Amino acid sequence: MGYRQTGQDPEEFAMGDQLELSAGLRHVVDSGASFSLAYAYYDNRFDPRVRTHTFTGGVAKELSTKVTGDVSLGASYLDAGSPYVSGWTVVGGAGLSVRLKRTFFAFRYSRERYQALVLGRSQTVDLLYASIGRTLTRRVSLAGYAYYRNARDAASDLYSYDTAVVGATLGFRIRKRGSAGISYDFRHYHTRGLRGADRSTVSFFVAYSRAFK
Repeated sequence: MGYRQTGQDPEEFAMGDQLELSAGLRHVVDSGASFSLAYAYYDNRFDPRVRTHTFTGGVAKELSTKVTGDVSLGASYLDAGSPYVSGWTVVGGAGLSVRLKRTFFAFRYSRERYQALVLGRSQTVDLLYASIGRTLTRRVSLAGYAYYRNARDAASDLYSYDTAVVGATLGFRIRKRGSAGISYDFRHYHTRGLRGADRSTVSFFVAYSRAFK
């Protein structure tokens, strides 16, 4: 259960709030397999006001000691107060991860309803994601990732857009408890009828961890 409300000064977007209710049930068959059922309700009290009801079922399975996978399928109903916008859509996804001695791969596709808080819009989002990582030495690791996100607003193309991202991180272990690294990502945004926009980001990080008894 959750509640969110926007606050702006000066006011640039429509004011409103969002109520979220969700429930789930997970059954573990054995140490490597499980089934799940979930229901989620969102009430976006903006203008226009929209509500969504989403039902999903999923299966997760450890295919081997190195490979795990999961798949989910369901349906989501958008109640927008208009027969031209309201309706059902299929949601769900699938994922696969492989972890070898020094390398890992992960792939995922998902389709879901997304209720934006700031703009108060309801979108159907398709996301395709892939990542790869490699331990180069005992203290150095390299990881890369990429994803494509397609967000569609049923009421207006103005709030529909695509995002493509590719990035990489080089990490270093410092003694037993420290770590540092550098990350880079490139992002491309595109909205129908408008020029695309690009953004590049370089970031550095340093971390130290210690457990106290």
